[in-house]
Amino acid sequence: MTRKRKLVQDQLIPDEITPVMLLKLSKKASTLKDCAAAFRIAVAGMLELPTKQAYIRTYGSIDAVTEALYDADQLAQGIIDAGFAIETMITKPLKSRELIMLDDLRRSLETDTEPDTGQTPGNVDPTTGEIH
Repeated sequence: MTRKRKLVQDQLIPDEITPVMLLKLSKKASTLKDCAAAFRIAVAGMLELPTKQAYIRTYGSIDAVTEALYDADQLAQGIIDAGFAIETMITKPLKSRELIMLDDLRRSLETDTEPDTGQTPGNVDPTTGEIH
């Protein structure tokens, strides 16, 4: 069985061209990640252990300042993750929409009951089309 190799021309053509109107936002989206990453690096130099749980296991408790550092570090990681998502949405809006639709579809196929509403995820509201 031989593998079919892509031609050089095929490899140079992007999957999706970024709309020009969104290009000016690309740097701003990247800045979100960069600032959060710099913050995490600074915080990591101040923390003795990698997680808040490890700190509590080691020392038995945690003071408010140290806990705030661990929590802020966790929030910064969330900002990095969100920054990647935003950057993807800006640079490849069609692909990101496809990923969102796939995620919506996966959630709609779940069968567990939601504790707050008692509804089964996957129910579609007939008036709005919203997936619960």
